[in-house]
Amino acid sequence: MLKKPVSLIGRNIATIIVVTTLAISACTNQSPTSAEYAQLPAGKAYAEGKEIYFVHTEVSDPGIAETLTNMMKSPVLKCLILGSLKHSQI
Repeated sequence: MLKKPVSLIGRNIATIIVVTTLAISACTNQSPTSAEYAQLPAGKAYAEGKEIYFVHTEVSDPGIAETLTNMMKSPVLKCLILGSLKHSQI
């Protein structure tokens, strides 16, 4: 049985597809094996019957900011203007 010769165009297209696939996969953002991630101390609570996690980022009261900073072992910022805002502005 005689084999039909593979066309040069078909062989070139296959080569282009393989090379392009390798080039694209080499350029993608690959996750590092040992990465550092930001960590936030999350508090656990319940809202509407579901368990949630939250973080304290800023408060208007300096005393509360100090208490939360010590409790969460992470800085909680004092933002005094928060105390003067209306609920609709937050």
